[in-house]
Amino acid sequence: MKKTIYDERYIALVLWLKKTRKEKKITMRNLAAQMGCSYAFISKYEKNQVRLDVLQYFEICTLLEVDPSDGFRQLGT
Repeated sequence: MKKTIYDERYIALVLWLKKTRKEKKITMRNLAAQMGCSYAFISKYEKNQVRLDVLQYFEICTLLEVDPSDGFRQLGT
């Protein structure tokens, strides 16, 4: 079994988060400041260099003001 970070569904989810962030005109630095993490962390997860856990995913969705289940719906299309 390949690592989930390389799974096409995970990559699609991360791309959806990145697209949503950009549509809302939130910079990586602003998102990092709101999360209390480094800019590097945001950059790394958007480049699939680190994997988000479910709580991080939920927090990002909350900060982007999107329903976390919307991201999962993207996987079915």
